[in-house]
Formats: sequence, structure tokens, C-alpha cells
Amino acid sequence: MRRVLTLVMWWALLVLLWIAYVGTVDRTEVVAGILAALVAAGALEVVRTQGLLRFRTDRVWLLRAWKAPAQIAYDFVLLSWLVLRALARRRRIGGEFLSVEFSTGDRRAEYAWRRAWVTTVGTMSPNVLVVDLDADRKTALLHSLEPDAWAGKQPL
Repeated sequence: MRRVLTLVMWWALLVLLWIAYVGTVDRTEVVAGILAALVAAGALEVVRTQGLLRFRTDRVWLLRAWKAPAQIAYDFVLLSWLVLRALARRRRIGGEFLSVEFSTGDRRAEYAWRRAWVTTVGTMSPNVLVVDLDADRKTALLHSLEPDAWAGKQPL
């Protein structure tokens, strides 16, 4: 019973998220959201039953994201300026791929959450995208449009 209730809650949350993203309650969009959420909830259950959804929240890494909103705002202003300048000069902004030291940990649930958290929060900034976390080399591969910016050389 608990599993069914959890799936229904995930499904409802995903439907609401769909509606928020598309920005309309048009019947076609709502039906599409209901179906997409049904598929996503089914995929979630398949992944969960295979034991691939185990994680444990690491509070230290959760608290490290306190600066993310300020970083996002700073990067937005900085990159807006860079884009406007590049448009005026008719030049491209290429960015760089960077490999930085980052301990991804092993297969334990705590480290699975850390990798997911760093990838999610680290990619929210318009300047940095977390491309890959390599457990063997203990590195993070990032793409940064402006590496010398505030957080241009760190995943989180």
C-alpha cells in the first residue's frame, strides 16, 4: 500500500511540474503531462525495484549549496554582459572544458547522493556545466564559458 501511495504522490508531483513548465492548462497539454508522468512514475518504480535508487542525503554537501543562488545571479549578469559584448563584436564564445579534482567516492548510498547533488546544483549556474564525474580519476569534467568567473573552476 505504501508503494502505491508513493507512486501516486510522485505521479501527481510530476503532473504539476509538467503544468508549471509548459505554463498552460490546455487540455492537450494536461493529458500529455498525465501520460508523461505515468511513464516517468513507471520508470521510477522499475529503477527502484532493481535497487538503483538507493541514496542517503549528506548534510555537509547539502549546506555547501548555500551560495548557489548568489552564484547563479552573478553568473547570469556576467554572462549576459559577455553575450552582449560578443554579439556587438560578432564573435563566438567558446568556453573551455576543465578537469578539476573532485572526490566522487565509491558505490555507497551517501556518495550516490553527493554525485547527483553536485551534478544538479553545479549545473544550475549559467556559466558551469558538470559534464562528468570520474570515480577512478577522482575528477570532475566541467564546461565553463568563463573559467575565471566566480565558480568557473569548481563543480559546487
